[in-house]
Amino acid sequence: TRWSGDWSSDVCSSDLRQPEQGVAGISTLFPNPAQNLASMTINAVTPTRVNVRMVNLLGQPVMNTKHQLSSGVNQLEWNVADLAPGLYLVEVASEDGKFLQTIELVKR
Repeated sequence: TRWSGDWSSDVCSSDLRQPEQGVAGISTLFPNPAQNLASMTINAVTPTRVNVRMVNLLGQPVMNTKHQLSSGVNQLEWNVADLAPGLYLVEVASEDGKFLQTIELVKR
């Protein structure tokens, strides 16, 4: 099928609406790369519990924590000084299973 050059407005529509409850998303992970401390800012629409898991590139867990978020902007902080330099994946999942986001962290 050839493209007709016509974009209809609903073709580009996506479900980017803010959720009515739970976690809206991770807004920042800083500093990145990190040396001693890493902080993450998470926006929550309503109070909710999240699990934060960090794994190395071999899939081995190096951190697993639980946090109670309040409505609004929440800042979480971790001491990463003892981690080996490299790339890590930080996964944030709501306990209700409605939110999952993974972000990369570089450890210097």
